[in-house]
Amino acid sequence: MFPHDFCFYSGFAFLVGVAAALLGVPPFFITFAALVCVVFCFIQGYIQRDSWMQGLGICALFVLVGGWYVSVRYERFSSIEVPYNKTIQFEGCIASESRFSASSREATLHVLKPFVGDVLFRVRDGENISYGDCIRGEGKIVKPLKNSVNYFLKEGLYGTISYPKFSLTGEWRGSKIKNVMISAKQRIMNTFLTVLSRDEATFLAGLTIGAKGEFPDELVQAFKKSGTTHLVALSGYNIMIVVSVLMLLFVRLFKRRYAVITTMIFIFLFTFFAGAESSLVRAAILGCIGMVAGEVGRIYDIRQAVTVAAVGMVLVNPFVLIFDIGFQLSFAAFLAIAYCSPAFFELFRISDNPNKYMKIVIDSLSAQLMTLPIIAMQFGTFSFVGIIATFALMEFIPFTMAFGFIAAGFSFISPLVAQIPLFLVGILLKCELFLIRIFGSFPMVEWKMNSFVFVVYYGLLITFIWIYLQKRNVRNRIHIVEG
Repeated sequence: MFPHDFCFYSGFAFLVGVAAALLGVPPFFITFAALVCVVFCFIQGYIQRDSWMQGLGICALFVLVGGWYVSVRYERFSSIEVPYNKTIQFEGCIASESRFSASSREATLHVLKPFVGDVLFRVRDGENISYGDCIRGEGKIVKPLKNSVNYFLKEGLYGTISYPKFSLTGEWRGSKIKNVMISAKQRIMNTFLTVLSRDEATFLAGLTIGAKGEFPDELVQAFKKSGTTHLVALSGYNIMIVVSVLMLLFVRLFKRRYAVITTMIFIFLFTFFAGAESSLVRAAILGCIGMVAGEVGRIYDIRQAVTVAAVGMVLVNPFVLIFDIGFQLSFAAFLAIAYCSPAFFELFRISDNPNKYMKIVIDSLSAQLMTLPIIAMQFGTFSFVGIIATFALMEFIPFTMAFGFIAAGFSFISPLVAQIPLFLVGILLKCELFLIRIFGSFPMVEWKMNSFVFVVYYGLLITFIWIYLQKRNVRNRIHIVEG
């Protein structure tokens, strides 16, 4: 078995083990199924003298590793005794950037007494809390509700402290680097607000620096109904724009190898600055793997890159694999563009180098089809105008991001000069929000998908992709022979 095959199959087996454990499959069944696969592969490999099958048997052992890893993380999380629903004296420090939620402010509080762990800390809008503040107070820790247990587990939160009596101790505990990043984002946001409305500034900050803010309910519904919620925050699409611009700049200044290394450094710094959301981390890892593979002369295999990215993120937090819909949607959309789009190109007899408008349409269609079951199963609805809305907005987004980055840079040099690109980007933002509201006026389709339909849907989609990619490979081989 080649090293790249071993990397893929062992990583995939690890993810299967993690998923099975998170879905509640008993450890006995996970162990039994894995050992059956191992024994079968080794017997077949011995009979047929096939070392590849024996290698596959070794990979199957990673199912056990995945299941064991989840049990270890579960045990570590549940080993802490939390005094739920009791009035307690607590001490801790704010471990995240505070954010608005309705009429309150929320942040993660790292509790130091009477136990050590993180909780969601909620205070009234008028009360000020900032990253790194040390707090002493009195209140109750409320256990997560049944429908939010998975979210709290994914975030590593033990419960919620709402509207307690508290005071600042005067101490500050936090990362100076993270504090500088938060202060910089706040300065950029304040500069945006000097020219743009709050909705426009929040949208632009989400696109460029990953800042999170509150939109009015009607605009939130418009994003949802138009299928453009993914535009509110930084995503893989945004990262690819940044990668393209940086590479164009650095290849003019350095040799290609150094340009790739410099771009990688900037991408990871940008990802950290923007908050390191799952879709951003995934896109950053995939982008860097692709650049490195191209530099060392290897073929960039999508399946290896996706597996490495997924395993890396699951090692950091195994609960994202099942409990984080953003994680699932980002990987599904990426796989759609990598595999489903070429199948549609073959189906419609489109060349391998289509014009950008046709590529946007096909990529949007592929992403919608690949993510539809996840959305329908999670929310019971989906937007049928999402493809049209995405196509209409994609022409504006690169220019919006470009002017946004320029304004963000000038906010540290001359806020007055920053108003020039902000005035220009304001025109684009007005058009974008207008289109989002127009498309958001269409009703959503209600469809609560069950597990059987979910499996059948993806089975048919994978079959379609396999058939047309095989046809594409045959056609390419014929062209090579004829050439």
